[in-house]
Amino acid sequence: MAFIIIKMKKRFIISTVAFACLLSSCGKTSLNASLGSSFRMMPNQKVDMAKTDLKINGFEVVEDSRCPEETNCIWEGQVVASFIINDAQVKMNTQSAKDTLGYTFKILSVSPVKTNADIPWSDYIIELLITK
Repeated sequence: MAFIIIKMKKRFIISTVAFACLLSSCGKTSLNASLGSSFRMMPNQKVDMAKTDLKINGFEVVEDSRCPEETNCIWEGQVVASFIINDAQVKMNTQSAKDTLGYTFKILSVSPVKTNADIPWSDYIIELLITK
Protein backbone atom coordinates (compact mmCIF):
# COMPACT_ATOMS: atom_id res chain seq x y z
CA MET A 1 0.00 0.00 0.00
CA ALA A 2 2.80 2.44 0.92
CA PHE A 3 4.52 1.64 -2.40
CA ILE A 4 1.37 2.63 -4.33
CA ILE A 5 1.08 5.93 -2.43
CA ILE A 6 4.75 6.77 -3.10
CA LYS A 7 4.31 5.93 -6.78
CA MET A 8 1.19 8.12 -6.99
CA LYS A 9 2.99 11.01 -5.26
CA LYS A 10 5.88 10.68 -7.71
CA ARG A 11 3.50 10.79 -10.70
CA PHE A 12 1.71 13.79 -9.22
CA ILE A 13 4.98 15.69 -8.72
CA ILE A 14 6.21 14.89 -12.23
CA SER A 15 2.93 15.92 -13.84
CA THR A 16 2.81 19.12 -11.76
CA VAL A 17 6.34 20.09 -12.82
CA ALA A 18 5.58 19.31 -16.47
CA PHE A 19 2.40 21.39 -16.34
CA ALA A 20 4.23 24.30 -14.68
CA CYS A 21 6.87 24.20 -17.43
CA LEU A 22 4.16 24.22 -20.06
CA LEU A 23 2.47 27.25 -18.50
CA SER A 24 5.71 29.20 -18.11
CA SER A 25 7.02 28.29 -21.58
CA CYS A 26 9.79 26.33 -19.94
CA GLY A 27 12.45 25.54 -22.50
CA LYS A 28 11.27 28.24 -24.90
CA THR A 29 14.07 28.34 -27.42
CA SER A 30 13.00 30.99 -29.91
CA LEU A 31 11.79 34.55 -29.68
CA ASN A 32 10.52 37.09 -32.20
CA ALA A 33 11.71 40.66 -31.70
CA SER A 34 11.54 43.97 -33.56
CA LEU A 35 14.12 46.61 -34.39
CA GLY A 36 14.02 49.51 -31.94
CA SER A 37 12.34 47.47 -29.19
CA SER A 38 14.49 45.97 -26.47
CA PHE A 39 14.15 42.28 -25.63
CA ARG A 40 15.57 39.90 -23.05
CA MET A 41 17.21 36.65 -24.07
CA MET A 42 18.79 33.63 -22.41
CA PRO A 43 22.10 32.03 -23.48
CA ASN A 44 20.69 29.27 -25.73
CA GLN A 45 17.73 31.23 -27.00
CA LYS A 46 17.30 31.96 -30.70
CA VAL A 47 15.95 35.35 -31.76
CA ASP A 48 14.43 36.19 -35.14
CA MET A 49 14.33 39.92 -35.83
CA ALA A 50 11.09 40.82 -37.62
CA LYS A 51 11.35 42.39 -41.08
CA THR A 52 15.13 41.77 -41.24
CA ASP A 53 17.45 38.93 -42.11
CA LEU A 54 18.99 38.99 -38.61
CA LYS A 55 19.00 35.79 -36.62
CA ILE A 56 20.68 35.52 -33.23
CA ASN A 57 21.56 31.98 -32.21
CA GLY A 58 22.37 32.51 -28.55
CA PHE A 59 25.25 34.03 -26.61
CA GLU A 60 27.98 33.15 -24.16
CA VAL A 61 29.23 35.47 -21.42
CA VAL A 62 33.02 35.50 -21.77
CA GLU A 63 33.71 38.10 -19.08
CA ASP A 64 31.78 39.41 -16.10
CA SER A 65 33.92 41.94 -14.28
CA ARG A 66 31.00 43.91 -12.81
CA CYS A 67 31.45 45.22 -9.31
CA PRO A 68 29.67 42.82 -6.91
CA GLU A 69 26.60 44.13 -5.12
CA GLU A 70 27.32 45.94 -1.83
CA THR A 71 31.00 46.40 -2.75
CA ASN A 72 32.84 49.66 -3.38
CA CYS A 73 34.84 49.49 -6.60
CA ILE A 74 36.96 51.98 -8.52
CA TRP A 75 35.47 50.76 -11.81
CA GLU A 76 31.93 49.48 -12.37
CA GLY A 77 33.22 46.66 -14.58
CA GLN A 78 31.59 45.21 -17.64
CA VAL A 79 30.07 42.13 -19.20
CA VAL A 80 31.48 40.89 -22.50
CA ALA A 81 29.29 38.47 -24.41
CA SER A 82 29.87 36.60 -27.64
CA PHE A 83 26.76 36.33 -29.80
CA ILE A 84 26.21 34.18 -32.89
CA ILE A 85 24.48 36.48 -35.38
CA ASN A 86 23.76 35.13 -38.87
CA ASP A 87 26.46 32.48 -38.32
CA ALA A 88 29.08 35.12 -37.40
CA GLN A 89 30.59 35.45 -33.94
CA VAL A 90 30.10 39.01 -32.65
CA LYS A 91 31.54 40.16 -29.32
CA MET A 92 29.98 43.11 -27.55
CA ASN A 93 30.13 44.63 -24.09
CA THR A 94 28.01 46.66 -21.73
CA GLN A 95 30.23 49.74 -22.08
CA SER A 96 29.50 50.65 -25.70
CA ALA A 97 27.28 49.94 -28.67
CA LYS A 98 28.55 47.69 -31.47
CA ASP A 99 28.01 48.58 -35.13
CA THR A 100 28.09 45.47 -37.31
CA LEU A 101 26.17 43.86 -40.16
CA GLY A 102 24.53 47.24 -40.87
CA TYR A 103 22.91 47.45 -37.42
CA THR A 104 23.75 48.90 -34.00
CA PHE A 105 23.64 46.46 -31.08
CA LYS A 106 23.52 47.69 -27.47
CA ILE A 107 23.47 45.58 -24.31
CA LEU A 108 21.11 47.49 -22.01
CA SER A 109 21.31 45.26 -18.94
CA VAL A 110 22.56 41.93 -17.66
CA SER A 111 20.87 39.79 -15.01
CA PRO A 112 21.33 38.53 -12.39
CA VAL A 113 23.07 41.23 -10.39
CA LYS A 114 26.71 40.33 -9.71
CA THR A 115 27.48 39.04 -6.22
CA ASN A 116 30.55 37.39 -4.74
CA ALA A 117 29.18 33.99 -5.79
CA ASP A 118 29.76 32.54 -9.26
CA ILE A 119 26.86 32.92 -11.67
CA PRO A 120 26.07 29.77 -13.68
CA TRP A 121 26.22 30.51 -17.42
CA SER A 122 22.63 29.38 -17.87
CA ASP A 123 21.35 32.01 -15.39
CA TYR A 124 22.44 35.00 -17.45
CA ILE A 125 19.77 37.09 -19.17
CA ILE A 126 20.79 39.93 -21.46
CA GLU A 127 18.54 42.79 -22.48
CA LEU A 128 19.49 43.84 -25.99
CA LEU A 129 18.46 46.70 -28.27
CA ILE A 130 19.06 46.54 -32.02
CA THR A 131 18.57 49.56 -34.29
CA LYS A 132 19.27 50.35 -37.93
